[in-house]
Amino acid sequence: MPWKPRLGGEYDYAAGNPHNNLDRIKTYDQQYPSNHNAFGFSDLFGFQNIKQQRVNLDLGPTKNLTLLVQGEAIGVASRRDNIYNDSGTTAVAVPSRGFATNSIGDGFDLSSKYVFHDYIVFNAAFSHFFPSNLMSAAKKGAPLTYSMFSLTYRFRVDR
Repeated sequence: MPWKPRLGGEYDYAAGNPHNNLDRIKTYDQQYPSNHNAFGFSDLFGFQNIKQQRVNLDLGPTKNLTLLVQGEAIGVASRRDNIYNDSGTTAVAVPSRGFATNSIGDGFDLSSKYVFHDYIVFNAAFSHFFPSNLMSAAKKGAPLTYSMFSLTYRFRVDR
């Protein structure tokens, strides 16, 4: 097929603490210090008390150009635990009665990569986060738009 489309789906889950037993913490402790592009390019959330459904469409219109379109729905795994950022600290503290909904928000990402003569790489990305009522109730409900651009020179040391 032209453009070589590849469609994928993804589900991510990291446990949260329901606070049923005060002697036991059940929040998943993330393993890596960076979750880049795990929950969208905007990197707002860590891999703790979170669940995500994501759809990916990867396109290759030419040999040197790839395009990636992603859409994600992000929520909390437990309404009785905090929302954490990518460094593992609290981004949104849980209210005393718990969150009213599981939904944190939705995201949309568009990225591209172009390789010129095998050693110059141009990357560009656009990301938008649509916060839910949960984020608005916590006074963190502003939508976020993020764009990125990079130019990389690759070289080999064995030649």
